Amino acid sequence: MVFFKSKQNSKDVAKQRLKNIIANEKNNMTTEKLDIIKSEILHSVEDYFTVDRQSSEVYIAEENKEAAIVIILPIAKDNV
Repeated sequence: MVFFKSKQNSKDVAKQRLKNIIANEKNNMTTEKLDIIKSEILHSVEDYFTVDRQSSEVYIAEENKEAAIVIILPIAKDNV
């Protein structure tokens, strides 16, 4: 599991975003649903940690015909 992202070039970032969009569409997951999931999870986690909302991400990733909701919630350093 990777906790910190390394620098990626724009081509790789764009490719990953396109894969995520396609996976979202294949799983009938709208942007609105993902936003609701993100909001609810953020509220739950913020009961325990200070979360960097601007850097948080929620998306569906698909690999080997299996889908997963990926949630990235960077927490403030003072919580670690």
